[in-house]
Amino acid sequence: MDKLFTWITEQLNMIFSGRPWLFLLLFAAMAVLAGWYVVRRIRQGDEVSVLGLLTFRPNQAAGQRLCEVARLQESLKQRQQMLALLQAIIMESSKALSGHLQAGYTSAEYRKAVYDFVLPSLLTLLAKPDRANAHRVALFLPAADGTMRMHEGIGFSPEGKKELVLPPDSAAGYVCRTGEPYCSGDVTAPGSRFCSNPKASKRYHSLLCLPIRCGPHVIGVLSVDGRERDSFVHEDQEFLTYVANALSLFLYIELQQPPLEEAARIMQSQP
Repeated sequence: MDKLFTWITEQLNMIFSGRPWLFLLLFAAMAVLAGWYVVRRIRQGDEVSVLGLLTFRPNQAAGQRLCEVARLQESLKQRQQMLALLQAIIMESSKALSGHLQAGYTSAEYRKAVYDFVLPSLLTLLAKPDRANAHRVALFLPAADGTMRMHEGIGFSPEGKKELVLPPDSAAGYVCRTGEPYCSGDVTAPGSRFCSNPKASKRYHSLLCLPIRCGPHVIGVLSVDGRERDSFVHEDQEFLTYVANALSLFLYIELQQPPLEEAARIMQSQP
């Protein structure tokens, strides 16, 4: 071992003898490599100690700014997707109005295909990456007896989609009757208009109901619920209001076609 150490020392002396610049170059390269390693660890949020003498910690303010930038980028991406969905609804409504449906579709099949596209897209856009939640979306129409029956929905069981009937004093019934939106971050609180389904296997705490208007009449209600409390922020209600407005033309055209003409007469008879 002593001979090996002596040999290494002699070789280093031969290399650096008369070449002091080579030693400085090696030192600089090692400093750059160490600096790169420290910066990389700090960016990852780690604390780095150098020989126990110097300790480098992440800049909390810089980390917060990076998080804010990431949130803004995510929000911008979500808004772009929202605008694309609104544009798609308007385009499909114009096709339905003009009668230029996709080749091979009957009116009923086309209607179903549009809802199968729109409603799942709403669930995707409402999902928040920082929260574990679950949503359901439903479109309710009033019946002759004042109850609200599901016209289309996603997130409900087959039995629920077929048999769910809401009373006139439910949140959806209130919105249909008054034309005022309804939003609750905790439907279990006293005074809530939420009507729980005794057969439901899951409990939902948040509810947002928005009127779908055609002129002075409310022709339907867009209902979205959330498993968690306070599932909706102001931007969610604003976006879903735009969706309800965009759906009004499509739903109106649909209500003029059999067998929904009776439902249309009920809408028009409302004060």
